[in-house]
Amino acid sequence: MNLAILGFESLGRKLYEILIAKKSEIYRNYDLNIKYILVDEILDNLVLPNNVTTDYKNIINDNNIDLIIDVLNNDKSFEYIKEALYSSKHVITTNTDVISKHYVELQAIAIDMNVKLLFDGAVGGGTNVVSNLLTSQSYNEITKIEAIFDDDINNLLTLMSKYNLSFQQAKENASLDINKPLDLDGKIQAKKLQILSMIAYNTTINYDDIYRYSIEN
Repeated sequence: MNLAILGFESLGRKLYEILIAKKSEIYRNYDLNIKYILVDEILDNLVLPNNVTTDYKNIINDNNIDLIIDVLNNDKSFEYIKEALYSSKHVITTNTDVISKHYVELQAIAIDMNVKLLFDGAVGGGTNVVSNLLTSQSYNEITKIEAIFDDDINNLLTLMSKYNLSFQQAKENASLDINKPLDLDGKIQAKKLQILSMIAYNTTINYDDIYRYSIEN
């Protein structure tokens, strides 16, 4: 299997390092080759692998590429994913925004082209909630989705509940991820709820119709 990774910042680099570090275990079952890594630009002070490219056409026009893993999480992801699916390449993405806005369209293309669109990383990380929902929704009646989707919010609420702290005290004592915004008004979590609901109920749901209320209040 030949694959391409889109993005080489924190998540992309970590993915690459894991695939290389686990090579002996992964490659025992799969003939896996990281053929391309897409970056926006090549900086002189940045150490990059030899298979880096700045041109997406090199990836999309390569008929030997089987899988594209998108960890860009920017506005380019949608067009890249769409083009990959139309080129009969399987896609894995962590982009919550793209799936939230374009799930129905992209899934229809994937089905039409007989390829997989996988996005567990966009909702729930390693919990596999998306895969389980996609597998079970066709033969189960799902009546409710209830969850805390964000680790930081979970930490805050746990501190407030377990130690009877105020919101501000919990915020000062919590171990929060400095690499992502604190989603106090639920904008990001609403997108994740939207994605799960569209899968669960096989329908299009408008993000703007989802009621949100900030826990900061």
